[in-house]
Amino acid sequence: MKRTLYGQLKRVLIIHGTLGKPQDHPESARVLVNLLGHFNVSCTHLSSFHYSRGMLSGFDALFYLSDTDDTTPSSLLMDIIHTHLPVCWLGKNIEHLAASGRLGTTTISPPGSGEVTIHYRGQALPGDPTNLRLLRVEELTGCRVWAYFEQAGKRYPYALEHKNLWMFAEDPLTSSGGYWVLADLLHEILRERHANKAAALIRIEDVHPQTDPTSLQAIGDYLGQENIPFLVALIPVYANGATKSWIPLSTRPGLVQTLHDLVKKGAMLVLHGYTHQHGEEESAIGFEFWDADSDQPLFGDSWLTVEKRLRQALDECAANNLWPLAFEPPHYAISALGYRVCRAHFSTLVGREQLSDRTYQITQVFPYPIWRDQYGNRWFPENLGYVNPASGQTVARMLETARQFLVVRDAIAGAFFHPFMPLDLLKQLVDGLRALGFSFTDLRQERHWVRWSGWRVHNLNDQILVTHVPGQSPCWATARRS
Repeated sequence: MKRTLYGQLKRVLIIHGTLGKPQDHPESARVLVNLLGHFNVSCTHLSSFHYSRGMLSGFDALFYLSDTDDTTPSSLLMDIIHTHLPVCWLGKNIEHLAASGRLGTTTISPPGSGEVTIHYRGQALPGDPTNLRLLRVEELTGCRVWAYFEQAGKRYPYALEHKNLWMFAEDPLTSSGGYWVLADLLHEILRERHANKAAALIRIEDVHPQTDPTSLQAIGDYLGQENIPFLVALIPVYANGATKSWIPLSTRPGLVQTLHDLVKKGAMLVLHGYTHQHGEEESAIGFEFWDADSDQPLFGDSWLTVEKRLRQALDECAANNLWPLAFEPPHYAISALGYRVCRAHFSTLVGREQLSDRTYQITQVFPYPIWRDQYGNRWFPENLGYVNPASGQTVARMLETARQFLVVRDAIAGAFFHPFMPLDLLKQLVDGLRALGFSFTDLRQERHWVRWSGWRVHNLNDQILVTHVPGQSPCWATARRS
């Protein structure tokens, strides 16, 4: 799973069909930028309003996004018609390209009503009939249909390639099934041949000083016996603002010992905030870096306030000889500024990414590792959700989602599990993922680093190197599988 650079770095131009400054690109463009972060590319994004003839020069590929019914600028349309670069047209206004004759005799019309299923690489994926268009391409030789959709017993093209042009019957960035199709086809569009491997990642969630060590130990024993590496999302202080409770990890030696044992059994620790709450909230239920009530960054959100929480959390871990190698924002909610602070202190984030400061309720689900997102962060994904049958989060539902991921050649199916849930449910999930052909990935095989207040922590497989105060000899904290 380690990153391999495929050929020379490609320069990609992303043009979106909405007005505004280049840095004010819409969330669909952010989604694309993040997906492209899986590949050996650098991205430049631009509003179509600011495009001038010949701007494609110097780039290796073009992605055109349009989420509004507007007119494609003639300068852009002419360059797309005449370029030999790979062009991927996403979203609306494909009829403007059809009218140019570039697609031969082509008609585009809305499909009929009824359930839609997308078929790609032998898998059936859910489709959204409200945004689909029928692409009837005639008198066009050399046109390859990579995916099709089915409605009312009839089949229609969904993803088409003609020479250097790639087209979709809807905007796959906003479609649940089409998103996985695009995620895989990016390998073809960008001509990067990644290995086919179905990987899975299990994370034990919301471990804090009030967590029952017995249930946590049982999980570690099971995963260790099954030779399954896993993540543990650690909250080093339990707090409850309403009851004034404040319980640091240092006051729970039994839990600390259990965590050390889990590391020996194959766990990699992930920092999951300092208290995973703020104000009157309770740890693991509340937020920490976001105001959920008003759905906006916390009042007083700043580099210093975010950095202070991270430093305090890491200090508490260090006091117990516990060394997280990655960070997971509580409830995946943090401001854009917060993500930049994370980049300064962590090499690695896990989970889902909040797309903007507009709302915490829109996050991007990654199908595979993202080596560089819109802020420069590296991500390993969670995309299956968590086990909780009482709220509809059944193992069967999670496995059905994992089955869909098989269309993405180098996907990681990531799930998380709370220690208070019955262990049998975790066993069902593990068995089901194995039956689908997934193997469990060990993130300790990746190189990670964490740095704060003169400390630097990094790993070499299952060994952790900790340095503090320049000039002192480093100490090795070894965490070998028992």
